This record gives sequence, C-alpha cells and structure tokens, in this order.
Amino acid sequence: MRRKDLVWLEATQQFATGFSKCPRKQFAAIMVDEDNQILSLGYNGNIRGQCGDLCGGNICTREERNIPSGRETDIGCVHAEENAILNCARQGVSGKGAILYVNGEPCAKCATRIAQVGIIKVVCYGGSYPQNGLEVLKTHNIETEVIIK
Repeated sequence: MRRKDLVWLEATQQFATGFSKCPRKQFAAIMVDEDNQILSLGYNGNIRGQCGDLCGGNICTREERNIPSGRETDIGCVHAEENAILNCARQGVSGKGAILYVNGEPCAKCATRIAQVGIIKVVCYGGSYPQNGLEVLKTHNIETEVIIK
C-alpha cells in the first residue's frame, strides 16, 4: 500500500461524512488519474436537483421498505462510485485508466460500471460493509486493493 493510497482513502471517509446524508451508511468515491490529479468526486445521495436530502425526498426509501444492504441496489440513492463516474461524464472527463478510491466495497452494480468506464484499479476499505462487487472487478481484471479497517 502506497502512502498516497492511504491519504486518498482517508479523504473518501472525510467526504462521506461531510456530504452524504444517508442515514444507513455514508460513502464517497474519488477518481484520480495517473498523475494523481482528481478527476471526480462522488458520494451517495439523491439525484441532483431532487427536493429533500434523502432518496425519498425527506425519507430513506430503503429504510421505509426495510430493504437489506446489498439487495435491490436500484432502489434508493445514487451510489458514490456511480456518482463519481457520472460526474466525470457530466464534465466531459474520461475515467479510462483512472484509480478509484472508495470508503467501502463496491456493490456488483457499481463494479460493472467501474469495469465499463475503464477504471484500472480500485482501492477500498473492506470488512465492515461487505458487498459482492469485488468478484465482478476481479472477473474483469481490475486490480483491487482492500484495506480492512
């Protein structure tokens, strides 16, 4: 583990607690290029311009429906990894060849998006909120580094 990887990973935690309003788990993702420059930042939250702070406006849809973590990932907020990728697209910036830092393991849905955009490495915290995206990343030959917090 390189020192700068730890710095970026800790930054994801700071951004998550600073920006995400999710009552379940706050996530953030930072994409950097080969020169260690930030390409994009994303955190889990509602759709841009939506009223209210939560995915259901003023309520957490997942909490209201009692949906377990890692299930029915299309219900609820936009995930941090998704937001980072979409924010790149919004600004016309390629994520191809990028490294993605995230303060939790990606879900399978986000892992497919990570593979599709051409991200080459994912560095994440793991162990406390396990998802099933790591297998998707490995299947697509994306380097992964998981730090158990």
